[in-house]
Amino acid sequence: MPRVVPSRVLRLIDSIPLPERNGVVRMNKVDPALLSGLIDLIEQVPEELLTMDNDTYTYFIYAKAQIREILATWTSNRNAGHDPQTFQFSTPTNPLAAIHKAFTKCQDDSPSPGTSELNFITDSDSEQTYETISVRSIELCRMASGKPRLFSQAPQPRPSSCGYSSNAHLRILRPPSLLPDQVES
Repeated sequence: MPRVVPSRVLRLIDSIPLPERNGVVRMNKVDPALLSGLIDLIEQVPEELLTMDNDTYTYFIYAKAQIREILATWTSNRNAGHDPQTFQFSTPTNPLAAIHKAFTKCQDDSPSPGTSELNFITDSDSEQTYETISVRSIELCRMASGKPRLFSQAPQPRPSSCGYSSNAHLRILRPPSLLPDQVES
């Protein structure tokens, strides 16, 4: 299977005819199979290539959900013997435009392994308090109480969704609401 990269998604979106009238796009003019294929293609893009900022990523996820909802509604309409419901969006807010905008922020190449830039950390995040720790072995998991728990001993296999690492150097964002007495040890 060929590797799907953001520029491939952009080319597909650019090829979709979106008739616009008075600043309004009618999604009903788009072939449902094309929209479904677009979602399938998007889901094949490797996560490391999705290097958009947090706000753009949020709108990207929302736009995918909008397309899925449109397709599900059209399927229900067809199964009930009705005409497809009309979905209209202003030109800049239609889901295809949101996905296009998101993918214009992505590269076709993965960031190099030695990169120190973390695109998912925004300027507002940099105002938070960070703590760097070095440990021999660490197990991070969320307990049933919802409180994070940190073990500094060798991890024991457990049937939970805990993550394991050895010889780790971690940069931890400590939100103001997480005070030292909230961490169990």
